[in-house]
Amino acid sequence: MPSVPGRGEAAVHAAIERMGTGRTVVMVAHRLHTVQQADRIVFLDAGRIIEEGSHEELLHRGGRYAEFCNLSLAPATTWPGPDEDATDSSAGSAPTADRPIAEQGLSSK
Repeated sequence: MPSVPGRGEAAVHAAIERMGTGRTVVMVAHRLHTVQQADRIVFLDAGRIIEEGSHEELLHRGGRYAEFCNLSLAPATTWPGPDEDATDSSAGSAPTADRPIAEQGLSSK
């Protein structure tokens, strides 16, 4: 789904929920709030499945999905970018569910 600002995004999610009732829906999402209510989540990194299960199951396992959730829900902090000094507090960008995990300093395991 292309980027849809604010209330438009909420309307799209509500429509998907209504239309998906009683059906199988396959959705590709980059935002945490989009997948939290899914029956089954398949978490990918570099095109490979690294975890799958419900939101609660994946959090309980404490793996990469849980790490992603913790980063996504943490208070906004500044992280250095790949070419920036970690000691420079003016550099970097906040971790968010709207950025690929590779850009958020999560290592491949």
